[in-house]
Formats: sequence, C-alpha cells, structure tokens
Amino acid sequence: MYFEWAIGPGEAARRSETANGGVPGAWRCCRNAMAPKKSSRKWPVLGTAFVLIGLLGCGCAYLNTFYNARTAYNTARREHIKLQRTNADTASTLPAQISDLYDRAISKSLKVLEVYPKNKKWHDDAVYVMGRASYYKGEMNSAIRRLRRLQREFPESPYIPESYLYVGKAYLENENLVKAEETFQFILEKYPRLNANEEVTLLLATVAIRRQGKAQAVELLEKTLETVKTPDRKMEILLQMADLYIDLRQYEKAISVLKRAPRKKNLPELLYRIDSALLTCYGQTGQYQKALDLSALMLKSRQYINHYPEIQLKKGRILKKAGKTDDAVDVFEQITKGTTAPDIQGAAWYELALIYQHVRGDFKKAKECYEKAASLATDEQIKRTAQTRSQAIDKLASYRGFLEDEWAQRDSTDTTDTAAAAPAIDTTAPLDITRYRMGEIYWLQLEEPDSALVHFDAITSDTASSDTIQTQALFARAWITLHMKADSAASDSLFKLIIDTHPATLYAKRSQVELGIPVTIRTREDSAHAALFAAEKLFYEDGDALAASRAYLDVARQYPDLDIGPQCMYAAAWLCDNVLNKNVTARKLYRTLCDSFPQSQLCLSEAKPRLQMVEDTLRALKERKKETDKEQKKGGTRRGSRAKKAQGEEAAKDTGESQEEDDGLLDDGAAQGDSLDEAAEGGSNALDTAHAPQVPAGPRNAPQGAAMQPDGAAITRRPPQGAQDAPGDGGGPAHASPE
Repeated sequence: MYFEWAIGPGEAARRSETANGGVPGAWRCCRNAMAPKKSSRKWPVLGTAFVLIGLLGCGCAYLNTFYNARTAYNTARREHIKLQRTNADTASTLPAQISDLYDRAISKSLKVLEVYPKNKKWHDDAVYVMGRASYYKGEMNSAIRRLRRLQREFPESPYIPESYLYVGKAYLENENLVKAEETFQFILEKYPRLNANEEVTLLLATVAIRRQGKAQAVELLEKTLETVKTPDRKMEILLQMADLYIDLRQYEKAISVLKRAPRKKNLPELLYRIDSALLTCYGQTGQYQKALDLSALMLKSRQYINHYPEIQLKKGRILKKAGKTDDAVDVFEQITKGTTAPDIQGAAWYELALIYQHVRGDFKKAKECYEKAASLATDEQIKRTAQTRSQAIDKLASYRGFLEDEWAQRDSTDTTDTAAAAPAIDTTAPLDITRYRMGEIYWLQLEEPDSALVHFDAITSDTASSDTIQTQALFARAWITLHMKADSAASDSLFKLIIDTHPATLYAKRSQVELGIPVTIRTREDSAHAALFAAEKLFYEDGDALAASRAYLDVARQYPDLDIGPQCMYAAAWLCDNVLNKNVTARKLYRTLCDSFPQSQLCLSEAKPRLQMVEDTLRALKERKKETDKEQKKGGTRRGSRAKKAQGEEAAKDTGESQEEDDGLLDDGAAQGDSLDEAAEGGSNALDTAHAPQVPAGPRNAPQGAAMQPDGAAITRRPPQGAQDAPGDGGGPAHASPE
C-alpha cells in the first residue's frame, strides 16, 4: 500500500503544497495577505493588527479548519501504514490513537461544510477527506455515501477518478461483488491511468476470487504479471496466485510460483508472507525437512523478529506432522511461556491439547490445555472447539463414573484416561441410550473414531439393546467406517445391512444416499408430512375448514408420537375456535393437547391461552343463557318473552351446545385424547426429546438431519405459525411448505 496525501495527486496542478517554501495553504494565505508590496509604505502597527484579526476571523480561519482536518488525516494514514508494514495481521484492528485521528479529520471536514456553507472552494477537499477516512476506519457504507456525494455535487473536482477507486474497494469490502466489478470496469474504461500499476486489474482478480472463480483469477493474474515491472507488485501478484493454488490444494504449483517471486530485502513483510506460504506448502506436501530448514532460517532473520511467535507455531505444527511429538511439545510450551500475544498462546495451548488427547491419551492434561486455549484464543473456531471438548471430557468422565461397574465387565478394552469431573447427566435413561451418548461424545465432539466404535460395536452386539438404538449405532458404525476410517468396503456392507434389516426408517433412507443409489424408501415421517400437506391443501387452497379440521385430526391420531401429531391437533382446535365457531370442540382439543403435553411450548404459549379464552367465552354465554331463562320464568310481555327466548337460543347456538356437527368431527374410531394420552404414557412424547438420541452427524461431511425419537421417526421441529394467514383475531394453524 502506498502513502497518499490528503489533497491527492490531481490537486498538484491546482493547489501545490510544495510551493512557497512548503508553507501550508491556510497560513500561506494569511502570510501573503499581510505582506506589503515593495512599492508601498510600511503599514502602521495598529492597522496591521486590525487586518490580521479580520483575516483570521474569516478566510484564514476557514482554510485553517480544513488544514487541521488534512493534518489529522495525514497523521492517521502515516501511522496506519507504519502499522501495516510492521504487522499486517494486526493492522485490520485500528488502535484508538489512529481511529481518533480519523474521527478528528472527519469532524473538522464537517465543520468546513457546516460553518462555511457559502465558501465552497475547499468543500470537495473536505468531502474527499471524509470519504477516505471512513474507508480506512472500516465504515464502508459511510465511505460510499460521502464519495458518492463528492461525485454528485462536485463533478469537476480533480478527486473524482480516485473517488471511484475507493467506492469500488468499499463495495468489495462489503461483499457487493456486482457493484464492485461494475465500478472497476468503469474505471478501466474512463480512467485507465489509474491502472498504471495494475491495481484495478488486481482488484478485479479479487472479485473473481470472492466468487470462487479461483482458476479464472489465476489466469487473470498470469496475464497481469506479464506487464508488471516493479518488484513489489510482482511479489504481490505471485503471492495472490500462490494463495489461490493453496486454496485449491495444488501445493506443488504454489511452491513453483513462490520460488519465482523476487526477494527484495527492503520489502520484509512481502518476504515474510512468501516464506510463510512456502512453510505451509512444504508441510502439506510432506517435505518436513525443507520446512524445518526454512523455519530455522526465518528465525535467524532480524527482519522477521515481529513474526517469531508465528514462525515458532508453524514449526511446532510441522514437527507434530513429522511425528516428532516431543520436539513439538517443547516448541509449543516455549510459545506459551515466551510470548504475550494471546492469539498465538491460545493456538499453542490448543495444539498441546490435541497432542495430549490424540497422541498420548492423557485426557486430564488435554482438558487443562483446552481450558487455557479457550480463555486465550482469538480464533473463534479454536475457542469454540476447545470449550466443547473440555465440556465433553467432563461429561464423558461422569458417564464413566456412573457406569463404572458395567463398563469394567463389558468394555474393558477402552482404557481412555479421563478427567474426574462430574457435570449433571441423565441417570434415568436406559443403559443402551447412555452408551450411545458416550459413543457420540467420542465421535462427534472428541473425534476419537476408535473409542466411538468400541461403544457402537458393543451396542449392536448386545441383544438387550432396543431395536431403535441398535439401528442408530449400526448407522454410526457405517458412517465412521466410511468417512473417518476410509474403509468403503466395510461401510457398504453395513449400509446394506441397515436397508435389509431396518427398512422404512430414516437410517435406511440415509444409507441409500451414502451408497449413492436411488432413494426409494418412504419413512413414517414422509407419510406424516404427506398427510399434513393434504390437510393444509383442504384449508389453504380449497377453503374447506371443516374437512381440513377432520384431516388434521386424522394426522394427529395416526402420528401422536411425532411433532406433527400435536401440531395438527392444535391446528384442528384453532380452526374450530376461530373459523368454525365450535367452542366446545375447540375446548376439548385444547384440553387434550395440554393434558398430554403440559410442559410443551405448544401448550404453554399457544393452546393454554386460547383454552382460557374459549372457557371465558363459554362461561359468559352460559351466564347469559341463565339470565334469559330467568327472565322467561318471571313472565313479562309476550313480545319480550319471545325476544328473550330467541336470544337464549342464539346464545346456545354460539356456545356450540348443538353438538351434531361437533360430535361428527370427533368421531372415527377411538377418542383423539386417548391416542395422545397413550402416546404420552408410553414415553414417546414428541415434544419432550430429552432421552432421544440424535441422528448421527459427523464433524466432517456428516449427514444433516432432524433429531430422532426412539422409534426412529424424525422430529420436524415445525411449530404452528402465528397470526400470518390467520382469519380472526389470533394465530393460525400450522402451515408447512413442501420440502
């Protein structure tokens, strides 16, 4: 990045800052105004003072305000560039001192515009300073807005060409690739001089990279390289090409490109980036000795002194890959003691944790290292993984303590040393579910496939395990064998076994996907969704609320153990309540739902409030009917009696006491409440999945899916919708889109 003065290159022809002995414009104005001509007399002292006061109070004060803005901006850029040259990685986060200087430049420029609105001579300068200060502060939207204002209000300003370059870069930072590309193409067409150093071409290559067009970007950079003459620009282009090859995992090509780069000692940051990329490539291609030799040379170079901790971290990782575990541990421990950079320290603690867990099997020590990594790391992925693994080791230790006696008898082959922590675990779950959860911890959280397979193998060979858990464990074995052990022959046989022995389950369907064969299995959940869509069609497309209510109830009867069951019951109750005006039936359905699942969100947040409203309405109408009957008994005028009688009949009708249609709605076999109650009593509560194992999903390329009930049916997690699409005064029935 090059240094640029606030006035910009185009201003040289109009307002040279180097003229008149380098005196700043504002003070030069005052000096020239006060200086007498050679032929004139000497001014009286008092008159000179009055002139000085007058000038400082108007024109010179105006220019001095902008001079302060420009000075603040130049100082900020100078410090910003110095920061980038010494440590490019930390330059993205501005220190408060630099940020404050940019803010001062913006505030002083605003004062130029607001306090002196009529004197527009320096207004374009002020707007240009504000736009660039906003850009370097990282406030891209403000930068775009201010630079667009410059282009709109000052079309003749000499800063217009450069303003488009900043606008394009701001769009690029905002990931608005279409606008960025349009702006850069416009610059090439209208202001080709701005591409003299290939900056615009490189920015277009960056756009291609952001669009995942890495091969296209490499071609563009190769063409650009043919016309570049300066060493620094060549180094930058070759670095970009190498980074693209690294992203494409074409490390040998990256090495070839990096070796073509000029090596200029006066460009230490570019040299460091080249050598650092070479270290990465050597490590990825197994050229460990070359990598170690290069790291030793880099650690001897005084030019790289600010990067010593980073070089040490890469060296430790290479030693670990090369199998020199003890040497790697020594390097990582040196980093934790010898550097104050929290990000490097956190990464080193994380690497130590991986060694203690995966290589040495010391989970207690690994947990200590994970905790330190989580407290120091600035990389969100490292921090999150370290926290997850520390908690997983604690939970695993608690499970092991709970099952210690059983474990010693059945699983003596697993001798993993875990920390003695005791987080809360579910001690009421069946043994096979507990063991499945332990396997999941090894598999999904700790990435210990061998230990996970020990648990899953034990489940599938235990005849006392439930059929559902055996299916899940079998699928987990197959997935681990394929994706983590790379044994496709063994995994294929396991997937085929699932399809043959557990058809019509989600796992059989996923096994077909893993085998790459046509998916022909229709699961119970698929049937439930099809029935739900049919019910929705009756209401949302055909407008038949009564038929839709019956269809929703049919789904609830057939699938009470899935989330769809209670949701469809709520949908039927809602239609009776808000569309069909069947208050008694709505009350029965709301009550059944809450009796079966009293702690579910569906009951607490949706059904229960509506149940209260329905009961209040029925109670009020009942009182109204009693008053009408009482009036009839007292007698009264004939006309009044007839009116009251008619009013009472209308009230009875409103309460739903005419039960013919209501009873027909709840007919068709066993009472709806019974089916849901039985499902709840049987432990298959669709809205409480605390004991339900999860669908296996691995950390890499894992199949994604819904949570599973013990019978293998997936939970849709689709709550009823609220007020949208709902007639009346409240929320509507569940509405699912075809998936």
